[in-house]
Amino acid sequence: TPDLFYSLPKQQQADTIWKALFVDRVPLSEACRGIVTTLTTLRLQDEWERRDLKAIRDFYATFRNDGVEGAERFCEHVFAHSGIEYSIMTNIPFDPNEEMYWKPQRASYSTRFRSALRVDPLLAGDKPTIEAALRSSGYDVTLEGARQYLRDWCDTMKPEYMMASTPHDFVLPEGTLAAVDNRQKNTVDPNALNEPFAFVPAVASHAANCAPPEDE
Repeated sequence: TPDLFYSLPKQQQADTIWKALFVDRVPLSEACRGIVTTLTTLRLQDEWERRDLKAIRDFYATFRNDGVEGAERFCEHVFAHSGIEYSIMTNIPFDPNEEMYWKPQRASYSTRFRSALRVDPLLAGDKPTIEAALRSSGYDVTLEGARQYLRDWCDTMKPEYMMASTPHDFVLPEGTLAAVDNRQKNTVDPNALNEPFAFVPAVASHAANCAPPEDE
């Protein structure tokens, strides 16, 4: 029963799942084939063919038991064998749980990871979250204060692009950017519209220029 399963220690739960999906059955589902692909890519083909879960766990333990150093070695191992140069993380500057890893001192991490500036609260119109972030960081709770907040975060993060996750029914109201050429009217910087911006699941391939225009 589900209650019995969830009452088991995590390792026993994993043993049960391994046996059900990879020993008693042929792993045909996309999720199962993904596990097999990962194991073979990590040079665990022999262990997989023997269905030797203990040997697979021992492999991961050689990294896990070395703490942060082991995690960094495993990261390099994965990237090297996958043929990927780097991956891009999304970071929300309005989230205090994320801010702590960037300020007052940016945390050191592998160059395998780059950043994207995520601005979901702006598109969602989440005023309480935005205003709290501005106040706690000493910025004016104004449109210009929000702009400067993002510029400073760009300097800190060095993001590859700006992005946002939006609801499936999100739309930009018609006419929002109609006066883009009249900067005094709507204060939109037309040059900023040429910078990379991604709505999930799109990605961009070059870095965003977050500097304000010279005449601002």
